[in-house]
Amino acid sequence: MSTNFIDCSEQEQAREVREFLKSLGAELEVSDDSADVTDIVNNCSVVWKLESALDIESVVNSIVSLLLLLPEEILKPKIDEFCETVVRDATEANKLNLCLKILIGLFHALSEHSSLRYPVYMSMLACAKRTGHLQMVVTDLVTLKLWRDFWKLNDETWQALLRQLHETLVTCNEGALAAKTMYELLSSYTGEKANEAREDSIRCVAAELKNPDVYLFDHLMSLKPVEQLKGTKIYELLDIFVHKDLPDFQKFAADNKDSLKQYNFDEDELLRKIRLLTFASIALENKDLTFATLSEKLQLSNSEIESFIIEAIRSKVVKAKIDQVNQRVQVASVAHRTFSSSEWKSLHSVLLSWRANIDAVSKQIATISLDLNNPL
Repeated sequence: MSTNFIDCSEQEQAREVREFLKSLGAELEVSDDSADVTDIVNNCSVVWKLESALDIESVVNSIVSLLLLLPEEILKPKIDEFCETVVRDATEANKLNLCLKILIGLFHALSEHSSLRYPVYMSMLACAKRTGHLQMVVTDLVTLKLWRDFWKLNDETWQALLRQLHETLVTCNEGALAAKTMYELLSSYTGEKANEAREDSIRCVAAELKNPDVYLFDHLMSLKPVEQLKGTKIYELLDIFVHKDLPDFQKFAADNKDSLKQYNFDEDELLRKIRLLTFASIALENKDLTFATLSEKLQLSNSEIESFIIEAIRSKVVKAKIDQVNQRVQVASVAHRTFSSSEWKSLHSVLLSWRANIDAVSKQIATISLDLNNPL
């Protein structure tokens, strides 16, 4: 049977689609020429029985074209049902990729300002999460915030979107963007509602501590939902990575083996990270350090210390030069583990100094220019 339903009226197209779906095993009536597509949507998953991707796409696009002819107030529940049905029953990887392609087509067929794009986008994320392929789905937060305004999403709906996006990014190994997304999610909870984000806060802190490329955590401490975790083991661990050093972590790890296991932490990885942060704290106080001093304070052997310093430089925790002959390291700059009021004041002074220097240079240039334009 042909899968081409284009050259016919709306009612005829609906009848032919019903007839085709029934031939695939769908339980529906084909005598009705009505354009009501509820029964078609409810049975559209049978298209996945087809072998040809082109045939599947042709049939589903015909169903989509019927959907888009409906008034918006009727279309809303139909879009929800369509997305749920299509994604649920696309089980093979190649069919999930085709499903994602179909959803993207539907997404772009809807008005940019239509809130109906929201359930389609959520289904796109669900598909991407199952396939592990996120390249075709928009994930940048600037665009998503714009869409939030277009679609007039309330806080709860926006948080659901960010949560689904975060889970998808984690599955697709997009750790950096996943961290930014979770930070955005937690930032959306304010005041009394901060308590509602407890599980999200725990997930966020655990994910950031586990991320091998993240070393600074001070920004998490200012989030209201994270503040609500005070008194818990996960908050105590976060505080160690923000304010404390290697001995504090070692004591925590010795006393809280079960907590580390509960959150699936790799103790060796945490140990590596807290050593780097301890090095940063030491280097803030003293920029010229011997290997022997670092070896003692970081509890590393002499043979391990040089490779450790190289790792610290690569991770951008410090900028430094190694003096192998004299067994020393000279630190040029250090990543601040916290940015307190004193650091802000220091930065303010630096910026004021820069501005004064720029003003002075500008005046000198103006004077030279005036002299050149008005020779004696």
